[in-house]
Amino acid sequence: MSKGSPVITPWYYDTKEGIDYFTQLLHDHSDHKWTPAEHEANKKLNQEMKLGAYEDHAKALKKFDGMDKSTYPSEPRNRGKLLEMKKLEEDLNPKLFENIIDNLGKDTKKVQPKKLKTGNPSGRDYWKEFVASDGKKMPKVSPEDRNQLTAQQTWNAIYQGMSPQEKGTWNAEQRRKKQEKINEYKKENPNLAQQIIKDTMETHSKGLERMNVKREEVRKTPRFPEDQMEFPFAYNKPQSKYGLHEDFVNNKLYEGEIVKKVEKEIDDEKI
Repeated sequence: MSKGSPVITPWYYDTKEGIDYFTQLLHDHSDHKWTPAEHEANKKLNQEMKLGAYEDHAKALKKFDGMDKSTYPSEPRNRGKLLEMKKLEEDLNPKLFENIIDNLGKDTKKVQPKKLKTGNPSGRDYWKEFVASDGKKMPKVSPEDRNQLTAQQTWNAIYQGMSPQEKGTWNAEQRRKKQEKINEYKKENPNLAQQIIKDTMETHSKGLERMNVKREEVRKTPRFPEDQMEFPFAYNKPQSKYGLHEDFVNNKLYEGEIVKKVEKEIDDEKI
């Protein structure tokens, strides 16, 4: 691959295609017709070479370190090895990789810890431990699980390590996928814009209807309940619709007192 390429593939004879080409070359350039045993031996050689190449690629990778760009999967050489390892895994029986994985676990040059379902290097599930104690005891965090990068932090580190060409390729691919989803959705819903407008208008109309009903209920509801009409709940006591007005009665009583005083004065003068 040329300099600056986002992927640098390994040496040709350390790839699936190169190994297949080599073993096929042995067969094609043989000076005699092969026996079934020789075919089986060649097939076994093909598998052993691929397993060996896979193990070499795995050992060549460094353990991921957020402060070291050479350990990022986006690094061209690492990316080439990882892609080639994927091809080899798909080509061979997965059971053949069990011994390699075990050996990598004992090797100090292993690329990364064994992938665990919990996401913690220690393999512990703190939630299950907490539930097992009936919620009475918080589990103590293992040292290897402390200060772990989040998925977003890891992606940010990988993205920052990409070259401008890699970033452009990645962003273009994401835009393409997004546009494909939009086009697919448009095909499934050709009248999407009209439907959105219709739904919006219906929602708006229902909202206005509910608002009008509520406004009418508020208008018909008295401002204060009957048991809250006395001071200090209501400064203006409501006037009764029937009977004499309180001010009118008070005025008449006051007039009656005046009349009584006048009549008394008249009676005193006669005496």
